[in-house]
Amino acid sequence: MHYRLTALCFIALTTLITACAPMTMPEQLAASDYQGQTALLVGTYAHTRGVEKYDVESIWFQNIETEEYYRIHTQNAFDLFTAQTDYTILDKNSEGFVFAFKIPAGKYRIRSAVLSEDNMQYRGYDVFNSEFIVESGKPNYLGEVKTHVLEGENFLGMTVTRGAVFMVSNKLERDLLFISQKYPEINWKLAKVVTPKSNTKDQNVHIVGKF
Repeated sequence: MHYRLTALCFIALTTLITACAPMTMPEQLAASDYQGQTALLVGTYAHTRGVEKYDVESIWFQNIETEEYYRIHTQNAFDLFTAQTDYTILDKNSEGFVFAFKIPAGKYRIRSAVLSEDNMQYRGYDVFNSEFIVESGKPNYLGEVKTHVLEGENFLGMTVTRGAVFMVSNKLERDLLFISQKYPEINWKLAKVVTPKSNTKDQNVHIVGKF
């Protein structure tokens, strides 16, 4: 297990989680779920392959009007019953999973990231003001929401965590394969891309925040 830098922001385990109600990811969706007033938010959560994962990783976003919180959540634990973790290989650089939410239409803001391990929490606070709009009657593709943990070495040559960067990228062409396999009832080709506009030199990448 890597050693954590004390410079990372520590907060009590219940400070954020008890104050914010997470949206449960549905196991199955039907074609009717993108009709009428229902809005779907879909995408993939990803982690850079070959770098450390935390026990629990969460990206939190909020409906600006209702102030209700939702989270994209994963637990990096091996399931003895399924013989796998939450992660599958998405491409040569990323591993992750598909997420899908039924949520009210409206404007949302990505508010924070929370990484947990050994009853400790580390919360991202830098930036985290990215906004996107969810429309009813269609799937809304947020993108690949990715956590990239920054690693380095201490004076003993041991690997240490030096922070993390959180980003969102439009990878709809790649993600359509994974999304359609998990939810074949939905015509995901009708999805609207709601990925925040790029704020980096890479026109496909939007940096959400960092430690």
